[in-house]
Amino acid sequence: MLRCFELMQEVLPPGVANCISGLGEEAGRLLCEHPKVRKVTFTGSSAVGVKILHYAADKLAPVTAELGGKNPSVFLPDMDPTAAADGVVRGLRLQRQGQSCTAGTRVYIHDSLYDEVVERVLAIIPTFRVGDPLDERTQVGSIISKSQLDRVERYVHMARQTEGARILTGGARPQDPALKDGYFYQTTLIEGIPHASQVCQDEIFGPVATLARWSDFEAVIQEANDVKFGLAATVWTNDLSKAFQFIEQVDAGFVQVNQYAVAEANIEYGGTKMSGLGKELSLESMLHHFTWSKTAIINPNISA
Repeated sequence: MLRCFELMQEVLPPGVANCISGLGEEAGRLLCEHPKVRKVTFTGSSAVGVKILHYAADKLAPVTAELGGKNPSVFLPDMDPTAAADGVVRGLRLQRQGQSCTAGTRVYIHDSLYDEVVERVLAIIPTFRVGDPLDERTQVGSIISKSQLDRVERYVHMARQTEGARILTGGARPQDPALKDGYFYQTTLIEGIPHASQVCQDEIFGPVATLARWSDFEAVIQEANDVKFGLAATVWTNDLSKAFQFIEQVDAGFVQVNQYAVAEANIEYGGTKMSGLGKELSLESMLHHFTWSKTAIINPNISA
């Protein structure tokens, strides 16, 4: 990050881009509360986002917050099983070790497709090369920190203690001796865990996802919405009417049909509920959030 700001100084006027390093309580809070900081934008957890809103409230500074997600991927019975399996894997964001706020960590597969799709997914996952993130051959790297690895392990342990839950793959650190000292964790898929479990409700932010069967479209949308987050959602179907029904009814700010792409520049992006406030990436959203309008009324008849 510091190097990025060094490079910016070569092309931007002095003072336009500045970087202050430090922990949240030491640096972030002071920035949010400082009277000269008139706009705050934050990407991170919902818990920290709530604190930032409190910090900025006393001076009424606007805040854009891109926070957590617990995103559903719903696969309808008309999907080709191969395409569906590929969609599941894309949604897992394995190249980021699942450390993506838009990762599809709640996977709902129609009962008629479930067994075949899951079988294909379980065959694909071992083909991803796990290793040193600095090695260009690596496809799946390490968890960002020891504390985050501990968090992942805690939720997997919670799943193991849940009656009816079954870990289909993963659930442990890799056996490879070359990876034993790193923060590596196997891609983990869990089925049969109740929707009310914290494993299904909380953002784990790691290579862990839950799988569930469904047969009632209205019911699966209702369950997809039954979390505190509302960032992203995907539906996979050849039925356009079902796709539009999903788009209309799902509680998510970023919805995709038959793909799992990363939000790109000039596509307005942002969540609902505890997933954040405001939109990012598009030119319109940037102008709206980083500028403000001014109303001026001029009476030209000054002699009257």
